[in-house]
Amino acid sequence: MKLKNIITDLGLIKGRGAIDFVKFNKLTESKMDITFSIDTTKCSQGATFEQYVQMRIISNSLIYFKMQSDELLPKLHPESCLCEIIDSQVVNNNLDIQPQLKHILLTSYDSIFEFVCSDIEFLIE
Repeated sequence: MKLKNIITDLGLIKGRGAIDFVKFNKLTESKMDITFSIDTTKCSQGATFEQYVQMRIISNSLIYFKMQSDELLPKLHPESCLCEIIDSQVVNNNLDIQPQLKHILLTSYDSIFEFVCSDIEFLIE
């Protein structure tokens, strides 16, 4: 599995305790809104923010979502808690339907969130 870091306004988000899950809203079959609490001391560009901020991840084109305990998977990508799976089978199998798909992997303190969508926003609040 090839992974690529996702850089947000907070920079690179590193470390197991950097992200805590707050809430998940599946608005429709293809729309989601997930809120996380981010410890900015574990972010490469976090110094200009308060220590804890909320980050919302919003997509209107969700085609796949999975949440599981991080105990089920080995340490995936110790460099970053937020990355894109580059060689994703889910994406490759659906490129003819939605050519701009991204397969995102987010590791919070105790869970792994995996989703595939073509549009995604990372909002810092």
